[in-house]
Amino acid sequence: MKTLRFIGVALFTVLLSVSFSACGGDDGDNGGGGDNPPTSVKFLKRCVEESNGKSYTYVFNYDNQGRLTRVSQSGNYSYTLTLTYSDNQIIQQGTHEQMIYTLENGLVVHVKDNDGEHSYTYENGYLATVKGKNTLEKYYWSNGNVQKIEYYDIASNTLKKTETCEYTNYTYSQDFLRLTSDWPGLARHCGKTMKNLPSKVTVTKNGQSSSVTYNWTMKDGYPIRCSVGQESVSYEWE
Repeated sequence: MKTLRFIGVALFTVLLSVSFSACGGDDGDNGGGGDNPPTSVKFLKRCVEESNGKSYTYVFNYDNQGRLTRVSQSGNYSYTLTLTYSDNQIIQQGTHEQMIYTLENGLVVHVKDNDGEHSYTYENGYLATVKGKNTLEKYYWSNGNVQKIEYYDIASNTLKKTETCEYTNYTYSQDFLRLTSDWPGLARHCGKTMKNLPSKVTVTKNGQSSSVTYNWTMKDGYPIRCSVGQESVSYEWE
């Protein structure tokens, strides 16, 4: 599955879970945020990514409990994921790989895929660490948002990379950006959601820093577009 890569610094492919129940913003409003909440709860049904001259369309299907059951991708590359649920497990099946999410008290504590295994820990309901075979990620929260993520090499106990995050005034809860990643099974099962939509992420590695700025367009309290430079994703809700 092609992840929405330009949103996909690890903050967005691993962490974010949002679906708008109290978002700000009017039609066409970007960046800062507003006060207008959505009038009803909607599900993300479709998104279209435009990146490097290529287009990718994602369609999302849910069961009667509102849980994601299928992601279909079409465009320059086609792919399908299915998700099945039990009391303490989510199985995500793709064409060439399978991911198994293990839950405790409704939270993902372990993920196994073709590349290895990851463990998840939480503090006060928020995601605190993600540990793989060679890497450890530490998440630092303040005012309901992740302010910083640190990435360590386990063998050397060396800090390899840091991400710092800034936010708009748009507020939200539940899930949507995680649905567009390679780990949609994390949606609704990875701790408390962040309070605001991101506006900027700065990555520092080897003493060098670079930033990505996210520009949001809102309608009726829901995001309908996110752009970064010449790349963009549009969202459709039902």
